[in-house]
Amino acid sequence: MYTEEIRRSGARSGFAIIDIGTGARGTLASIEGITGPAVGKYRVSLEGIANVAVPAIEAARASADIVVVDEIAPMECSSPAFIAAIGRLLDGAKPLLLAIHGRRADPCSTGSGKSFRS
Repeated sequence: MYTEEIRRSGARSGFAIIDIGTGARGTLASIEGITGPAVGKYRVSLEGIANVAVPAIEAARASADIVVVDEIAPMECSSPAFIAAIGRLLDGAKPLLLAIHGRRADPCSTGSGKSFRS
């Protein structure tokens, strides 16, 4: 799974989620038409995460030799389902390659002590 920019008229308007295994695509976040949690100027699509990111993680956990997630950052961590899926990966024995947001030690920390290990 990876994310990429969505651009409209040359300006970034959001981010897409892409499942490498199936090619499934969904919206991670957008400035247009989504009513999810706010991260900066974007609204996170909990539905996009639940429909693309979580199944991609679960499929990789079940069948891949190595699991790659690009990326784990505050937008993804707005989803309790995503946090739980990452926790299951960390509890497993598969080799992992995880791109983790660089500005925080724990990108899923809410400041209240809750993180993807909670």
